Amino acid sequence: MSLTKQHSLSPPPRLNYSPARALNKLRPAGGTAATSLQIFYDLNDMDSSSSNKIKGSLHEAKGKIKQDTGKVTGNRDLEERGAAEKTGGKVEKKVGDIKKVFGK
Repeated sequence: MSLTKQHSLSPPPRLNYSPARALNKLRPAGGTAATSLQIFYDLNDMDSSSSNKIKGSLHEAKGKIKQDTGKVTGNRDLEERGAAEKTGGKVEKKVGDIKKVFGK
């Protein structure tokens, strides 16, 4: 019997971040995993004003992330694209508000 321990170096665990894994977090309890295509169709099935408001909020959030990332990294182009997308999201939300008022 040997008193020395054999140590083997194993590779670090693989970090697997994928869009499918992120979408699995959106899965309703007891339901199937949502896909981006299902989410797209769900947005198109709801009334137009709600769809515009949700899409606008998503674009606004994406724009904010891009804008902040551009600021932190010093990438003026990314910062400007983020600001534009954020503004576009705000406009889309307002379109949804207007559609709701006029019942379209």
